[in-house]
Amino acid sequence: KDSTGPYIFSFFFGLVLFSIREPWRYVATPELKHYLLAVAGVVFVYTSINLESDSDSKVMLIVGGMFALTAMLLPGVSGALVLLTLGQYNSIASSFHGGGLEPLMYLILGGIIGLFTFVPVMKYMIDQYLDNTMAMLSGLMCGSLITLWPWKENYDGEGLSPNLYLQVLEDLPIVSIFLTFLFFGGGIAASYGLKQFEVRNWS
Repeated sequence: KDSTGPYIFSFFFGLVLFSIREPWRYVATPELKHYLLAVAGVVFVYTSINLESDSDSKVMLIVGGMFALTAMLLPGVSGALVLLTLGQYNSIASSFHGGGLEPLMYLILGGIIGLFTFVPVMKYMIDQYLDNTMAMLSGLMCGSLITLWPWKENYDGEGLSPNLYLQVLEDLPIVSIFLTFLFFGGGIAASYGLKQFEVRNWS
């Protein structure tokens, strides 16, 4: 909803921003190719955003299912975050609350397709080209920040809503602005806390 939308997106914005370092740390010796792959990841997300507005919602749900399942193999990425980034989270959440199974079925179909296509490819890429794969993942995560920007035109519709930039601050109550930044800090803290928890459990 519009009242809580900025806080949810700002939390994930902080979470992803702080988590970008996780895949990048697998790039032991950064070279030009790694930076180019990261830039390619940003460009891919930006291009996908523009294509998404013209795409059928069913197609995007299938794509979301494919990427959400693949995300389980990658550090610092969750399926829910992928759906939020692709603008499909509302569709899935609404299907649970409203009892409509159609969006969920398309998501599951995408997951099944991804299981036999994207997942094997991703496993191969991680095994054979870990540094290159993680460099591009870092770029994808950087690009996702565009879609996770907290201030948008609306938060209830399907797909990705256009961003509203800093000029929107002139029309917002100071409390709302403060809470948005507070949730942003909460996302950073959550990312840091999860990493520390992981380190302690593996040490």
